[in-house]
Amino acid sequence: MARPKVIHELSQHLARMVEAAVQAGAAEEPKARVHWIHPQDVDKVDAGILPVIGLYLLEVAPEARLRSSGAALESGERPAPESLPSHLRRVPLWIACRYVISFRGRHPAEEQELLAAVLQLLYDQPLLAAEALPSLEELAPLAGMPNRFPIGLPREPELWRILGLSRHRLLLLCEVVVPLPSLRREPARRVLERQLELELLESREDAGKGE
Repeated sequence: MARPKVIHELSQHLARMVEAAVQAGAAEEPKARVHWIHPQDVDKVDAGILPVIGLYLLEVAPEARLRSSGAALESGERPAPESLPSHLRRVPLWIACRYVISFRGRHPAEEQELLAAVLQLLYDQPLLAAEALPSLEELAPLAGMPNRFPIGLPREPELWRILGLSRHRLLLLCEVVVPLPSLRREPARRVLERQLELELLESREDAGKGE
C-alpha cells in the first residue's frame, strides 16, 4: 500500500501558487523563487539579488470541527441489484495543514509587495480544487465528498516568537483543510429480497359497527 501523498501534493501546489503570484506582473523585476526553509533561514539563502520566499510546513493537526465517525457509501447513486456490490469506506480524517510564508526582498518595500501579492492570491482563490491533489481521486466516488477545500489565513500575532526568531519579521500564516483517506474499506451488505407480512387493522368506527 502506497504512503499517503496528499500533504506533499498540497505543499507542492501551494508553492507553485505562491511563486506564480509573486512573479505575475513583475516582468522587469527579478523573479522571486520559493524555497522550502524555516523562516530563520530565509536570510541564509544564496540567491544573489533575487527575492526569496520561504515556505515552511509548521503544523498538521486533525480538524476538530470536521471530526466524524462511521462510513460512507462509495457511490452517490443507488446501485442496481444486479450490479457488483458497493463498498463502505470509513470517512476520511480531515486535517488542517498550516504553512508559514516568509519573505526576503532587496528592501522593505519589496518584501511588503511580495506579501501583498500572496495575500491577493489567497483572497481571490479561497478554495483549493480537488484536482490539485491527484491522490484524492479515490475519494471522488465517496458520497458527500466536497470537490473544494478551504484556504484560510489565521491570525497569530506572536508567530515570530513561536518560530523562535530573534526579531520580528513579515510572516504570513496559511491554513488548508484537506481529507486524509482511510484504508478501512469493506463490501456493503444489501438486502435484495425480503418478505413482508402486512396485517390490516380495523379502525374504531369499523369495530363499533360489529357490536
